[in-house]
Amino acid sequence: MARAALASGRRLSSESAAALALEEPARGEAGGQAPVPLTGREREVAALVARGLTNRQVGARLGISDRTVESHIEHLRQKLGLGSRTAIAVWAAGEAEAEAQAMPPEGR
Repeated sequence: MARAALASGRRLSSESAAALALEEPARGEAGGQAPVPLTGREREVAALVARGLTNRQVGARLGISDRTVESHIEHLRQKLGLGSRTAIAVWAAGEAEAEAQAMPPEGR
């Protein structure tokens, strides 16, 4: 997951990277509001977006329509206060990394 997000970030122009970096922090980060709970399906969609899948590929993997995937992505953007699909991918990769770090060494 982190590799797909990293590759996505590498494709950004310097202007796009700067704009992404200057976006408001997601709720729940330092100084932000309490985190908004995501549904299990929203987490699944975010993880697949982080792996670089298109809406059609995400839909096929989860057995839902492209339009439903679009709705989940829009909900993620709103709930997390993110401005782009790339920002969702970066967020999801960070979440996966944090979960891996929190796991005891014998569980990795």
